[in-house]
Amino acid sequence: MSVLEFEQGYCKRIRAYLDSYVNNELMVETTHEVLRHLDNCKDCAAELEAKTRMKSLLQKAVVRDGAPSALRERIQRDIRTADDPWWSPRTHVMQWALAAAAALVLFVGGWSVLHSSSSKRPQPRAPEAALLRPEIPNAGILNIGLADHINCAVVHGEQDRRLTPEQMSERIGADYAGLVEIVKEKAAGFEIVVAHRCHVETREFVHLILRNQERVCSLVITKKNGDSFQADDAAAIEQAASVQAASVTTYRARTRDYEVTGFETRDFLGFVVSNLSASENRMLASSLAPAVRDFLAKLEA
Repeated sequence: MSVLEFEQGYCKRIRAYLDSYVNNELMVETTHEVLRHLDNCKDCAAELEAKTRMKSLLQKAVVRDGAPSALRERIQRDIRTADDPWWSPRTHVMQWALAAAAALVLFVGGWSVLHSSSSKRPQPRAPEAALLRPEIPNAGILNIGLADHINCAVVHGEQDRRLTPEQMSERIGADYAGLVEIVKEKAAGFEIVVAHRCHVETREFVHLILRNQERVCSLVITKKNGDSFQADDAAAIEQAASVQAASVTTYRARTRDYEVTGFETRDFLGFVVSNLSASENRMLASSLAPAVRDFLAKLEA
């Protein structure tokens, strides 16, 4: 077998993983294998970008399009006025018709979005993070944490999942498994629903998602890649609104919908991202940051 044939076979194997990678369904070891390959294979990286873009377009179409209100009202009226009991075949047919009509509209809407997108003149494709998140102007590296929260918790719907403790331990990895108990203790009133590792582009994150009804928060941790709040001019502007939490300096910024508070250690960046108010998010970050900093310091030792 030639080297070229071997490389093509390996690309085929990696591409078989891409759908699961986009949905954050791979084991940690397999995810690392995919990332190593994507770092060196432009063709597979382009394939991943195309899959991510297609998923984003379909999600936008589903959110935007629904069954016409007149159609829904007519079918629902027919169901309400039917003489048949709820368990009769006719009633089930009507209920099926309503679901099928809504599904058809969503399919047509999604297809039209993809068709219109593919029929346009090709444009240079933006990175995944730029497609999936709103960026806070002049917020520097706080956008790193926001990107992962939007991409993973919101776009991929991880905020609506509930992993078991065993699943969290497996997906976050042995090095970071201790974070789950620390966050559970410090984030009073919130339930940890997801703890895992995920990615935006080629950057890996340790991500814990917390919920209290409709209030959703993320603790996002990533290794530094030459980034630092102290060296970032935009972050320095935000420091005027920072707070001191047990000697941990935090930086904050806000979009219309999300509050972001960041902190750093020697090797890591940490972010608390939520749909809370500024004061609530700052209070949560002030509670989490010292304990998380001490945990990360042990990994840095």
